Amino acid sequence: MQTTLTTRATDRSPAFVVVTAMTPLVLGLMAYAADETSGLARAVLLALFSSGAAWGLAALVIGFLAPGRRLAIIAGVGGLIGATVVYYALIVFVSRRWQGGWLEDGTPADVMGLWSIARALGFWLVVSVVAGAVFGVLGDAVARASDRVGAAAAGVAWGLAAASGIHDLLVLARWVGWNGQATDIAVSAAMTIALATLVVAVLRRRRGPRGSGGMLALAATVSSGVGTAAWWLVESVRTAV
Repeated sequence: MQTTLTTRATDRSPAFVVVTAMTPLVLGLMAYAADETSGLARAVLLALFSSGAAWGLAALVIGFLAPGRRLAIIAGVGGLIGATVVYYALIVFVSRRWQGGWLEDGTPADVMGLWSIARALGFWLVVSVVAGAVFGVLGDAVARASDRVGAAAAGVAWGLAAASGIHDLLVLARWVGWNGQATDIAVSAAMTIALATLVVAVLRRRRGPRGSGGMLALAATVSSGVGTAAWWLVESVRTAV
């Protein structure tokens, strides 16, 4: 059994290196690209590259491919931190959206704009550390734990990743009217849930022999509820910051 696990870890090592190296660049660049588009194209890019699901699932895949749990955590955290830094570096040095504002007394608001970006960067770096560690551990469990524990880890990963989409759909349900913006949000939310389902299904299949479907369903149900509540808190804190 140990030989089999070692062989599987070795087989995944090249993919682990590539995915870990590319995650910061791809997520950071594409999340920035989503900000520069609008309409349905923006909704799609947000779901695939700039949603909580997309970033959490990236760390999940890194954890799944990692040779061990410790490296899964380090690489998962590092990948999301790197992506966050790339994204905000592009805002500061490329789009420079913090420039051009003016205070009521006529003085430039550039310093306040930079301070706002710095606060957002700090907030999302903290989130990246937590999410990278959690999803890294879950990815490692999906790959190497027993069938029952692996199924539970897959269910938790799905629930936490899909929670951002579920949260957005619940927010939309409270809207009085419906317009193009609501449609884009609904499309993006549905895609994040579909993305979570696809990635977890693929990782479960790559794991090999599997079972405990009931455990997976139970873990997914509970974690999606907890994750959705957590997103309400994240959104509240982010707004305050």
